[in-house]
Amino acid sequence: MQKLASFEIDTGTDIESCFLYLSDMSNFNNWFPEVIEIVGKNKEPIGVGKQYIETVKIPLIGFKKIMLTVQHYEKYSLFSTEGNLSPLLPCMEIRLSNIGNGKTKINWVFYSRNSSWLFKLVAPIFKRVMNKRASVASVKLKTILGSYCSSAELEQGS
Repeated sequence: MQKLASFEIDTGTDIESCFLYLSDMSNFNNWFPEVIEIVGKNKEPIGVGKQYIETVKIPLIGFKKIMLTVQHYEKYSLFSTEGNLSPLLPCMEIRLSNIGNGKTKINWVFYSRNSSWLFKLVAPIFKRVMNKRASVASVKLKTILGSYCSSAELEQGS
């Protein structure tokens, strides 16, 4: 696999809340740019094998529907998906770790599963696009999880 983009953030939100938010793919379009919508394809609970239909905006192409399948689901630590978009063959991985005092470190990585020599020629274009999106996503996600933490504290205080 070829890494195309990544980010790491620390948040004041507990690992359980972070994982539940991040593994619920219907939230993905709230924080990741150019993802228009993600809906569950099947009624299965979130876990390995769960499938989603993602509508994403692709430069010079427009809107495209992609089938995503959950590949790894380790509660409170790892969540990954693979998509069927060719030639990109995307793989997204989210790792979480507890950094103490109710805080969580989130590592997000976006890979391509395409190892062909032809794809390697165009990979810098994908890297540029995905790094821009990842940069925006890291800020949005940190903000969302920060407000999520604040609203949870407010609910507990009532």
